[in-house]
Amino acid sequence: MPSNKNKKNEKQKQKQKQKGGQTAVSAHSTAAIAYSANLNIIGDRGSNERAASYAEIFAADYPPTVDYFAYDAGISEEERRINNDVYYNCVVNFNRGLDFTKQMSDDPGPTSSRWHLAEPTYHEALDVAMKAPYVFLMTGAEDPDIDHRRLLCKILVSIAICRGRLLDGKGMIAWSRAAIAADPTYYSGHNWLSTGLVYECEWGESLRAAKIALTSEGSEVAPRIYMLVDHLERIIKSKPKSKAQRNALREVFEMKKGEAVRCWQECDMPRPKRS
Repeated sequence: MPSNKNKKNEKQKQKQKQKGGQTAVSAHSTAAIAYSANLNIIGDRGSNERAASYAEIFAADYPPTVDYFAYDAGISEEERRINNDVYYNCVVNFNRGLDFTKQMSDDPGPTSSRWHLAEPTYHEALDVAMKAPYVFLMTGAEDPDIDHRRLLCKILVSIAICRGRLLDGKGMIAWSRAAIAADPTYYSGHNWLSTGLVYECEWGESLRAAKIALTSEGSEVAPRIYMLVDHLERIIKSKPKSKAQRNALREVFEMKKGEAVRCWQECDMPRPKRS
């Protein structure tokens, strides 16, 4: 049988272990509380000002400095439950938005297309995520399915796509830049930034964004980037007003025209008369 002295030593070790665990929880909790308190998001929900505010915040704390699993192991069960609830509700709202985009609205109109219906659910997902900003912005994981910033990036890209589908080039640019700030390693933010810049006829900036997209993770699933890069290079490198430049511009404008026609159809609006 163990002696009384050994029992005493064992109890002291258990107390030290418990104390160490409480210190870890306190450190992570304090950091998370302080981070949330200092978060200053400005602008109305859905506005370009709000997108720029998110972009500034997300970029300031990139790359994340805390391993997600180390963080998760050092918090209380209650905090873990809250974080899991936030993540779950964030994903639920994001998926609801994706479901809206899969088919045309049952009652299409100028304010009730699939994109009008989807965008608020993406903003809801974003609002939910910002209830646990420390987890989403300061923790990282090698597995993209666990990486909270990758999820943020996909939500922001989805908002940018909605803006683009409704022919809001400036909105598409603003929310794409927020997506890039959330996760600059992922191709999608750069891809849709390039498209938004095409809407605004910013050929050089669009080409730069498209080339970054080509070298970013996941670009293999977006073959249209290659075609866009080809068009933009011919616009920029060809002589002004030359046949080669005019042909490249025509191809890009055909792409833009297609988006406009789809928007009018989605919103059940008559095609504008030619001016």
